[in-house]
Amino acid sequence: MSTKLYDLLESIMQEVGENTAEPYETTRTGVFLTEAKYSWKTDEGVEYVLYIVKNADFTGRGDNRDLYYSVEFGIWTNNIYVDYGATSKTTQTGNLRRVMATVIDCIKKEIALDNAKSGITVRQISIEPTKEDETDERRAKLYLSYVEKNKPEGSTVSYEDDKIKITLPDKK
Repeated sequence: MSTKLYDLLESIMQEVGENTAEPYETTRTGVFLTEAKYSWKTDEGVEYVLYIVKNADFTGRGDNRDLYYSVEFGIWTNNIYVDYGATSKTTQTGNLRRVMATVIDCIKKEIALDNAKSGITVRQISIEPTKEDETDERRAKLYLSYVEKNKPEGSTVSYEDDKIKITLPDKK
């Protein structure tokens, strides 16, 4: 392989997970105590939706509670939600880097909103990457690249039982 091609491939691989792309503009709707919904439209006109389901752990400390997020995102097509994994074989679903930057941006915004509330602490975020088959780890590797490069300082990341879990440090 030529040096120029190798250098180009190496630079592209270094960019994976770098979250240097500008997020799409989002709208926060459908907010309930246990869920938040963000939506956006790509330059190609594809409509995305991201759900954050919030599970609470009441630890016996009065009104204090820990939140555990479960995140899922995908596209709207013909007024039907399609999991993001199903979009891998479609075209024109938006710029991958901008979509991932938007997902990260939405999660960070929601954490900031919840952690600003007295007695609430976001403890963990989980996301389950979809697979084409039982051995397919491509999407998980992509998500892990983004998580590792964008996780809050002091966080730990694990991947087990087909779920990526980011455990957050105590809020300061």
